[in-house]
Amino acid sequence: PVPHATMIVIYALLESASTTGAYRFTVQPGAETVTDVELTLFPRAEMRVVGIAPLTSMFLFDETNRGHLDDYRPEVHDSDGLQITSSTGEHIFRQLANPIKLQVSSFTTQPPQGFGLVQRSREQRDFEDFANLYERRPSAWVEPKGEWGAGSVELVEIPSGRETNDNIVAFWRPTQALIPGHPAQFAYRVTWLTEPALPKGLGKIMATRSGASLDGKRRVFVLDFVGAGEKTDGLHLDLGASYGKIYNTALVSNGAMHGLRASFEIDPNNADLIELRLRIMRADQPVSETWLYRWTAP
Repeated sequence: PVPHATMIVIYALLESASTTGAYRFTVQPGAETVTDVELTLFPRAEMRVVGIAPLTSMFLFDETNRGHLDDYRPEVHDSDGLQITSSTGEHIFRQLANPIKLQVSSFTTQPPQGFGLVQRSREQRDFEDFANLYERRPSAWVEPKGEWGAGSVELVEIPSGRETNDNIVAFWRPTQALIPGHPAQFAYRVTWLTEPALPKGLGKIMATRSGASLDGKRRVFVLDFVGAGEKTDGLHLDLGASYGKIYNTALVSNGAMHGLRASFEIDPNNADLIELRLRIMRADQPVSETWLYRWTAP
């Protein structure tokens, strides 16, 4: 770039057995670095699984799964959640996991307003790691441009025993296969920032913790929210599970964080996998983002 330029343009060619492609990246560095991407793919073969705007990250453990790892640190991850703003405006936070078996999850059926892998643990005490400084890792937020058509945000979680592996992948997967003779064009913006903003007054997840109940038969989940105040008057939990039975739901004030704490227990009832969903409501209106979690049997 010329002196005092505020951006740089990078061109790239993609070459593989299944497709060729041309890319244009316009990069604007700064406190928040912005990359505008324009691409055209020229399929050589039918492609049914295509990842547009791919992001990769690392998640080894946090307060939900550190029990099976012998490590002095409380948490180890570059990102702790997949954040999505759906086409309808719903704000979703899917807690990441380091599963025992490969996990693939799909979200939304239409292009979202945005999605990204985010790091919300921002205190040094969250990691106690002076070398890697995971609390300084940036989040990445993708905003589609133009018409992307039907499809889904896909999250791939790969089992890993080392923090040197990027075992988390997120991307947009078009429903329609790409076929030879029909070039496919996409455009999007990636912003590298501390954290994508939520609407004012909407509570966000700051911590998710999990452990065994006293009798060892249930799982206990504790979630801390900030941004929706700390008064519980008129609020209730909208909580669901794909399997098992829920017990002891509670929503209390969290004065230490000036926020709210939601908790519940679930009896897996021999399930291998349970999809959990929770949000805080006032009447029929959400006052928090939607928390999603996939629990798998150890």
